[in-house]
Amino acid sequence: MNAYLTLIGNVNLRASLNWARRLELIRGFAHGIAYLHGGSGDNVIHRDLKPGNILLDDEWKPKIADFGTAKLFAVDQIGPDQTIVVSPGYAAPEYARQGNMTLKCDVYSFGVILLETLSGRRNGGMQGLLSHAWGLWETNMIAELLDTTIVPLSESEPELLSKLTRCIQIGLLCVQETPCERPTMSSVVSMLTSTTSQIDRPRRRPPLDCEGFVASDSSHGLETELLIPTTIDLT
Repeated sequence: MNAYLTLIGNVNLRASLNWARRLELIRGFAHGIAYLHGGSGDNVIHRDLKPGNILLDDEWKPKIADFGTAKLFAVDQIGPDQTIVVSPGYAAPEYARQGNMTLKCDVYSFGVILLETLSGRRNGGMQGLLSHAWGLWETNMIAELLDTTIVPLSESEPELLSKLTRCIQIGLLCVQETPCERPTMSSVVSMLTSTTSQIDRPRRRPPLDCEGFVASDSSHGLETELLIPTTIDLT
């Protein structure tokens, strides 16, 4: 079983991941997180989603691993987390800065991984992937984000190009600065499943009337010990 991390960092391995396979991986990953976020009947926040915690089996099916930092909460929004686990490049800004943990933090991490999957680039360095992606989006050049190790899309493939740019748009919605602007994972699954429904335009800067975090009373954010497997099959 291979770690997703090795695929993103290896040019030769990336070339074996065609566009159809990458889109399937993204959809499978989204379904798995949506299951954690209420599909199982509970609100499980992974807290440390990153490529190294995604495993691929021999059939290229993704599985979420490493639940050592995961927590189960009674409601979506909770107060500041006293034990902050930050993976640079994947942690939502409100969590990295203030320790404010909600389901939307996992959504942010998913968005980063989605953009990495389609671009073949890691989110790091002086010119981070997110900054690069936002710049391309704001100049209507978002197709230039796509991984160049795969045969370039031709003008005869407008449908595939439309799917890929739509997927990038969904990724940018997930990495918007303010949690209230990000979609839920169930909404992400719906957007990835449909190719015709309208989706919002992502915004790099939050609107003035959007609150970044609404803390709930600690008595409403009950924390429970998790009894979960080391990996979850996403298919």
